[in-house]
Amino acid sequence: EQLKQAYFFRNLLFAVSMILVAGTAIFSIDLLPSVLLGCGVIGFNYFWTMQFVRKLLQERKFQALDLLFPFTKFGISVIILFVAMQYFDFSPEGLLIGLSNIALAVLIYSFVRVMCPR
Repeated sequence: EQLKQAYFFRNLLFAVSMILVAGTAIFSIDLLPSVLLGCGVIGFNYFWTMQFVRKLLQERKFQALDLLFPFTKFGISVIILFVAMQYFDFSPEGLLIGLSNIALAVLIYSFVRVMCPR
């Protein structure tokens, strides 16, 4: 059951990202690289968080170095966003649209869970 929920949320996140990218391509093509990067950063974070949680569940122990992982992941994301805005002139609005895919996916997932409780 929990595995189904994880797969459903992953697919939902991907679908929301594709909708945001398609909507941006239709309405504002100049924001498209920024939106793609924002969605990519969220995808990067989600993938590595899932790998980290899977590792913790398999090993059933938490080590001191495991605390370093979230900070490293956050640091890489911030560096990518900083370089994109500072050196490649990516639009902050487009990045925010791309980064909002996680919030939209969580909102939709919450509505689905309320409407179809199991």
